[in-house]
Amino acid sequence: MYSSNKNDSKGSLIIAEVIRFGRFSSTCLAQEDILPLRNLSRFRLFQVDTVSDLM
Repeated sequence: MYSSNKNDSKGSLIIAEVIRFGRFSSTCLAQEDILPLRNLSRFRLFQVDTVSDLM
């Protein structure tokens, strides 16, 4: 049912069907006090990955 090309007409039909029949769920966003910790964790992961590429 799903194709690898995201720009085809089949994709737009799938999106329209999802919206039309309500086959989606709401997204829960993180609380404001959690966001800085999440960003710090992502930055740390980026730094660890960068350093490991140097070795």
